[in-house]
Amino acid sequence: MNADSAAPRTADHDVTSWLPDVLVTALVALVSVPPLVASHISAAVGVPFLACAITPLLWRRRHPLVVFTVISVVVAVAVGLSPQLALQLAPVVALSAVAAHSSRRAAFIAA
Repeated sequence: MNADSAAPRTADHDVTSWLPDVLVTALVALVSVPPLVASHISAAVGVPFLACAITPLLWRRRHPLVVFTVISVVVAVAVGLSPQLALQLAPVVALSAVAAHSSRRAAFIAA
């Protein structure tokens, strides 16, 4: 038995602590797909941007500013390349995480 297997599990490693993040990420993905399909953008362009904009939401409570920054950059690049690409929900969810899990100053700067 090695030392790692005997270590107590922390909240970051607990599966149930990730459940809200997984559910929110799945909901954002589910809501974001129909506008992507309706925009008639190639799946080769839209799906990678959608994945890059939504996947960071899994860490929104643990690293809200980093997640907001990553999502903002991805959305800015996506809109710069294809203005029809609709990724509006992910930045809003990330910004709400900054407001809920960061300092007031950080939330003000992010907004």
